[in-house]
Amino acid sequence: MPLATAIVVLLLGQLVGLATQLPNHQVTATGPASEMARGIPAAPNMDPSALLLDTVPTGFESFLSGTVTLDAAAGAAANSDLAKTNLTNLGFRTGYQHGWRNLAVHQAIVVVATEFSSPATAALHKVQVARAWAMEHRDRFPVPGIAGAIGSRHVLSDPGKYPEAENTVVFRVERWELSIVVGSAVGPAGAVPVTDDLARQIAAGEL
Repeated sequence: MPLATAIVVLLLGQLVGLATQLPNHQVTATGPASEMARGIPAAPNMDPSALLLDTVPTGFESFLSGTVTLDAAAGAAANSDLAKTNLTNLGFRTGYQHGWRNLAVHQAIVVVATEFSSPATAALHKVQVARAWAMEHRDRFPVPGIAGAIGSRHVLSDPGKYPEAENTVVFRVERWELSIVVGSAVGPAGAVPVTDDLARQIAAGEL
């Protein structure tokens, strides 16, 4: 599986949160962004694609751009039916993704904006993602400057292929969740490792 494709699958799988691990777990969302705020008018309708920068990073080329449907997000999970139920219960509406790659240094970047039914359900999904990372024993890194943002490092190993190192940042803006993955192949000639700073830089550019 090419690096860029693997990152897309990883990121879509992340959208299902803990659908196959903690299907009955209930979490109350709280935080400085006032996830459960009352009396605040809902944000206007907006195409998720409008939340993402479409500028290709220097040295990269576009390889992916399009809508993320419920079936596509759930289909990346081991149990797609359970994942679909989880996302439906969270009010998944739609998503949009951009992807860029730099073949010379074996790097890829994928950004996704996902719309949920409310700030509360978007916040709850981010909690599910964080708990999934904890269950996978992922290393974490700070993302200062973006309220409520979480970051993790992960190495994906597939027999017969180079390992793939990915750094992920997830944060919420009202009822939209933004996910950024920067990844690189580990081992091939010319490969340049991704860094926490690169993930933070891409995330900050999406604000």
